[in-house]
Amino acid sequence: MGNNFVTEARASMIFRKRIDTILLFLFFIFISAGIWHGLPLKNIFDDEMYFVGGVFRNLSQFSILPGKEIPYGIIFYYINFFIDSVIVGLLIPFFKFNLGALKDWMALNSHYFYLVPRIISTLSFIFLFVLLNKFLQSKIKENSTRWTILFVTFFNLIVLTYGKTGKVWPLATVLWISSLTFLFLSLETNGEESKKNFIISSILTGLCTSNFALMSFSFINFPIYYL
Repeated sequence: MGNNFVTEARASMIFRKRIDTILLFLFFIFISAGIWHGLPLKNIFDDEMYFVGGVFRNLSQFSILPGKEIPYGIIFYYINFFIDSVIVGLLIPFFKFNLGALKDWMALNSHYFYLVPRIISTLSFIFLFVLLNKFLQSKIKENSTRWTILFVTFFNLIVLTYGKTGKVWPLATVLWISSLTFLFLSLETNGEESKKNFIISSILTGLCTSNFALMSFSFINFPIYYL
């Protein structure tokens, strides 16, 4: 009798993990499909030009500071800057360390670099999917209910459309919802665990607001935690 119960529990856990994996895989496919949309046109979304053209200008000037052409999305800008710097570092040997030739190639093929902010947005939402799935596992016993929530939340037109763009909104949204998730965890736990979750929530709140000033309402996390 005991062995049968253990076997059924193990089979149930394996089934749950398989469905979780299938959902994550499907979300990855759906949100990645068409990530190249509009290219090689580069004026589909205004935000994307900030995080490609602005990075290009600063790389050519050997500067890491965002100029006036980056009005928002500072955290998003620096992530793009770091990744593009790595790509440039990997490409330059193929141009025999000729910076002029590399700049010419980048100017003619800049549309490839528009994939960088889009991939960042996509990976951000995949991270959020994993985070919320893990969070819901600890709160909802019914797997079917949890899967329904995940499906409704992530498999909708808004997420699947904006989640593959290089706009500032995807990362800002992911940072905000992640901060709320850890805030909720901090309220659910006690002692050091609560403090740790709130510190993570506070860091995410700071990053969210630093990235996009309009998200400063996320600082409401602090009075919620202390009241």
